[in-house]
Amino acid sequence: MSLKCIVDGKRIRNKRALHLLLKKDLKLSDYYGNNLDALWDEISSSIREREIIVKNQEDLIENLGEYGKRFMTVLYDLDKSISNFVFIIEKGRGF
Repeated sequence: MSLKCIVDGKRIRNKRALHLLLKKDLKLSDYYGNNLDALWDEISSSIREREIIVKNQEDLIENLGEYGKRFMTVLYDLDKSISNFVFIIEKGRGF
């Protein structure tokens, strides 16, 4: 059974909130560094299946700015590189 995290861009207002959510839902290690390099390291070195669903991507990028764009890039790269990782962008109405 994979661990799933739903990142709702309307609710994530800063980097700290993003990483707290990821750590909790994906059961990342106690020493998780709360940054994108640490996220890559945790997911790429684990045998656990993990899934991240991003809702309201535009709001996430608006709230986090350049960091939100880099977060999305990391997710795309993980999805292409790691077989036990799934990344989904949930499209809302009007797309």
